[in-house]
Amino acid sequence: MQESGPTEPLTGLLTPEQRPLLRAWRGDFLAPQLATLTDARFSDPDWLFERKLDGARVIAGREGGEPVLWSRNHKRVDASYPEVVEALAAQPDRFVVDGEVVAFDGDRTSFARLQNRMHLSSPREARRTGVAVYYYLFDLIAIGGVDVTRLPLRVRKRLLEVWVHLVDLDCGVEFTDIPEPDVEQLLEDAVQPFGGRADVMQLLAPTGPVYQAGTLAGNPVAVAAGLANLRAADASVYEALDRNAARLGELLGSALTAEGVPHQVSFAGNLVSVFFSESPVANYEQAQGQQAWRFPAFFNAFLERGVYPPPSAFECWFVNAAMDEAAFERIAEAAQSMTLDTVYFLTGEDSKDE
Repeated sequence: MQESGPTEPLTGLLTPEQRPLLRAWRGDFLAPQLATLTDARFSDPDWLFERKLDGARVIAGREGGEPVLWSRNHKRVDASYPEVVEALAAQPDRFVVDGEVVAFDGDRTSFARLQNRMHLSSPREARRTGVAVYYYLFDLIAIGGVDVTRLPLRVRKRLLEVWVHLVDLDCGVEFTDIPEPDVEQLLEDAVQPFGGRADVMQLLAPTGPVYQAGTLAGNPVAVAAGLANLRAADASVYEALDRNAARLGELLGSALTAEGVPHQVSFAGNLVSVFFSESPVANYEQAQGQQAWRFPAFFNAFLERGVYPPPSAFECWFVNAAMDEAAFERIAEAAQSMTLDTVYFLTGEDSKDE
């Protein structure tokens, strides 16, 4: 296979054994490589471990015209990130690259900030959000007329790094380096329970102002159970989750409506969130505007009746496929008692007699 232009110095880096792995690329969409679920903790020189960037997966390509951005499900997203399109327009060759578009809050990537523009269909509106975005590249899929996906990932990353430097991409597009971590040690450091004096623990949600999550994930039994569930789940399980989430949301909403408590019940698949707001909640800023002071009484009323809700006004309820009629009857009873016991507190009244 003959190549010319910017492709030639890249394929010149390949060994004679690697060159037969190249295939012709005719401009069609090439699906990105996805993560593989495993319950094994290991460090292996033949594996690469990427840093988790809290953003949106974006595949960028160019075939003759302007660069185009796709989601990993092959939906066009270039209108949401016109700055990335402009930066990639400086590259004259045909290409497909894979990466993550992110926004920052200080020195950390912030999915909440990115949400302000990730579903916008107008480049002008996307820019007017004032949220700066950056495109971090971590894989090369095609270059020139060549599909390189059969090459090892480590080789593709080396080609990508060379390509980024060769074409001198504009600011806003970066190459992610290749970390070589001790993954077993990272997991041991990350999956840890914590505790402290009673006065310290009282500062944590829901009783205190400090939100925390993931404590249960530090339990090896919980980790093993979660992995076993993922392996066993089939389509019928997810259908049951959707049905149970819809029923839970309707139950909670009806109970709060009956007592005149302002609220919004939001869904994301089979995740359910209750916000104490009179207006719809679609992003973090709107969630912050809710009357979160209402939540502690709401939480404790359920907990005292054997129903374990999420411990924060910003977190979602998780349902399971095993929830039966008896479970929903118990939730309904708790919801009715909750409204009777807490509606006066929730609406700002001092007592039921007033």
